[in-house]
Amino acid sequence: LQQSTDGINFNNIAVVTAGKNEYAFVDRNTSSYINTYYYRLRMVDVDGKFSYSDILPIKIKGQHSITISPNPAKNIVTLSGFESKGKITIINSNGARVYTGNASSQVMKINIINLPAGLYVVRFTDGKAVSYKKLLVQH
Repeated sequence: LQQSTDGINFNNIAVVTAGKNEYAFVDRNTSSYINTYYYRLRMVDVDGKFSYSDILPIKIKGQHSITISPNPAKNIVTLSGFESKGKITIINSNGARVYTGNASSQVMKINIINLPAGLYVVRFTDGKAVSYKKLLVQH
């Protein structure tokens, strides 16, 4: 996986082993001073030949200001501040998606009682911008 701040010069930020149909990655090294990050995959074949995926721009500034409460949480977490409909994903520390749902109102409650204690990332996207918040689950 490669990241760029200008869409031209890319740096390697992660290595993902082939074999799955779907992957998740949370980039924790972003700055609020940069408007857009660009991502692409550099796919390497067994013979060493490589190709690049399409470039995916992700807008950082002007993120949705979602709120999570309580945080840390034990049973139910309330997410609020959605300005538009979108998709919520909760990702564990291994990068696996442990919850996916639709945010169709300004306030959403999620039952997290079955999630193991630990640090998670809550991702909201409306198709135009992406916002990330940390969630600590304690039992």
